[in-house]
Amino acid sequence: MPAAFFDGFDDARWLAEAVAHQGIRQEAGVPGRAERELLVVLPVACPGFAGAIVLACPEALGGDPGFADFLHHAWPGLQEVVRLGRLYAAREELRVRFNVILETIPQAVVYIDDGGEHAWANPRGMELLGLPVALSTPVTVAAAMKKLRLSAANAEDLLREGNHLFSSPGLGVHGWEWIFGHPVSRVLEVSCIPLAAGPVRGRLWLFSDATFAHQAREQLKNLNLELARKTTPGGPSSA
Repeated sequence: MPAAFFDGFDDARWLAEAVAHQGIRQEAGVPGRAERELLVVLPVACPGFAGAIVLACPEALGGDPGFADFLHHAWPGLQEVVRLGRLYAAREELRVRFNVILETIPQAVVYIDDGGEHAWANPRGMELLGLPVALSTPVTVAAAMKKLRLSAANAEDLLREGNHLFSSPGLGVHGWEWIFGHPVSRVLEVSCIPLAAGPVRGRLWLFSDATFAHQAREQLKNLNLELARKTTPGGPSSA
C-alpha cells in the first residue's frame, strides 16, 4: 500500500485502534479522509505479526448486504494469504542463512538420504566429489562418494569400517581418516552423522582437510621411534 494513503489520517489513534480491533470494522466520516468514503479494516494476525488490510470504498457500500457478505467470506482468505506470505518470507530468510553458512564453512558437506531419493552438497562438497552443481542427483552424488572412497590409500580399511558403520542406522563416526596418495599427499578427517526428521532419514557427511595434522603426527611418531632406537641398550647411541 502506498505510504501516501495514510497522509490523510488526522487521528493516528483511530488507525491503531482499528488495526487492534478483533473483527471487521467499517466506518465513514473518518477525520482527515475524503467525504463519502468508507474505510474497511480487516485485521490480520499470525505468530510474530499483527496488522490489517485497509480498504477505501464508496460510502454507499456500507449498507450493502452483498458487500458485507463479501467481506465476511474474503476476510479468512486474506488472513491465510498473509499467513502464507509470512511463512514463505521466514522460510526464505532461513534458506539464505543456511546457504550462507554452508557456502562459507571450510568443511565439505554432503547429505544422502537412506532411500536414495535426495542428496545435496555444499560448494566445497561438490568440488571434493568432482561434480558440477547442475548435475547433482542422488545417483551421481552416491557414485562420486564411492569413487572417492575407493581412491583412498586405505580403501580396504574404509570398506571394513564402513560395513560396520552401515550395519546399524543409528551408528555414526567422527575422526575417520581417509588417506590419499603414496606417499601421503592428502588426508581427510571424516564424520558421518545419522539424521532423522520425520519420515526422512539419511546421513550427513563432513570432510575436513587434516593433511597437516596427520603429517605432523607421523613426523612426531617417527622422531619418537628414532629416539627410542638410539636410547635402547645395544642401539647406535650405546655403541
